[in-house]
This record gives sequence, structure tokens and C-alpha cells, in this order.
Amino acid sequence: MAARVGDAIAQRGWSMVFGAGQSGLMGVVARAALAGGALVTGIIPRYLTALEAPCEGLSELLIVETMVERKLEMVARSDVFLVMPGGIGTFEELFEVWTATQTNAHQKPIVIANFEGYFNDLLAFVESAQQKGFIYPGHLERVVVAGEPDDVIKALAACEGAGPSS
Repeated sequence: MAARVGDAIAQRGWSMVFGAGQSGLMGVVARAALAGGALVTGIIPRYLTALEAPCEGLSELLIVETMVERKLEMVARSDVFLVMPGGIGTFEELFEVWTATQTNAHQKPIVIANFEGYFNDLLAFVESAQQKGFIYPGHLERVVVAGEPDDVIKALAACEGAGPSS
């Protein structure tokens, strides 16, 4: 599914910005996008390069000093955020960009690739928090959830200036 998204990124002439790692689903997306001729930028803190080598063949590799710098660069270079299934770092980045829309730091769209229902429990928790009054109803509407690769691509294409980033 991730490779299909990467293929579609290349076919549509979009570019991609991501955390530069070769593992995880974003690494799969990036390699597929690169194979299709897309421009792919990786941004990684120097200390992480000791834990995981950056994805090979990137159009651009930006090595920064801190995770904060990485996120600032990624937000600045992105038009839309694509969230693929992942771990704690994925959750943290999702909530950071989602919070930024709430506080009007940016209004860039967020598309969650909910492949095989991966994010169902997390989304149910967020909906529960809304029902309990901790999240305003409009904030749930700031993300688009798509369960199939074709739906993810349609959601990205619907975003003005679409060009997926993570």
C-alpha cells in the first residue's frame, strides 16, 4: 500500500519531504516515489544518522542538528502532511502538526492513511476526548482519514497545492 502511494506521488509529479529514514512505511513511500522520478527531500538530525542511515538516492538530504530543526524544516517545506502507520514518532508528529492547525500556526491539510484500520483506536480516543469536551468538534474535521491507497491519493489531490510530505 505504501509503495502504491509513492508510485502515485511520482506519477502526479509531486515532490515529497520526509524524515529521511530508510525504514518504516515512509521509507517505502520515498523509495517508490524516487523510483518513479519524484523529487524527494529527506531531513534528519545528525545524531539519528548513527542509528539509521538515510534513504539512498534522495534528491536532497538535509542534515540538521536537532529534531526541532527537522520539524521546522519539514513544516516549512510542506504543503500537506501525509501520516502513514508508524510508531511513537509518527504519533508525536501527527499531534504536533494537528495542534499547529488548532493554534493557527498553519492551516496545512493532514491526511491520515488508515491502512487496515491502523489508526482506529487512536481516532476513537480522540473522538472520546471530543465527547468529553477536551477537543473542539472542528478540530476533528481538520484531518482527512483514508483507508485505501486510492483514497489517500484522492485526498492528497484534493488539497490545494497538493504534494505529500511527512
